[in-house]
Amino acid sequence: QREHQHQFYFHNQIMHNFGTIFLGVEIILVQPELQPHFAIFGLFFGALYALFAYLFAYYGGGYYVYSFIDPRLKLAPIFVCGLATAISIFYLGIWLLTVLISFNAYLGSIGILVWITLIVQFRQEHFEQIEQ
Repeated sequence: QREHQHQFYFHNQIMHNFGTIFLGVEIILVQPELQPHFAIFGLFFGALYALFAYLFAYYGGGYYVYSFIDPRLKLAPIFVCGLATAISIFYLGIWLLTVLISFNAYLGSIGILVWITLIVQFRQEHFEQIEQ
């Protein structure tokens, strides 16, 4: 029952929702030839971020937009590794959808559109507690 009203501010909507929508439209229009082995970049950049965040937290004062990945927290390494793994798995899902698009553009486009509707959220759902 955590409050996350800040996710509906315009800058967060642009970063999370519109980025997803633009990526989906681009995949449908451009139909890029992605390679599954590039999923390793999600893990690589996650590890690179963890190193940077650790040094910045302890020697630079550190400010984190997402507090759950602050490396000073006890579980932060687990969160960063989980996030990096999720990014890699996400990439593999996008790769599978591009393979589907290459076989059947109509069915692949529907898959992308379903994926987008499952990810974006423009308002709080009714089951979330809203404090006023």
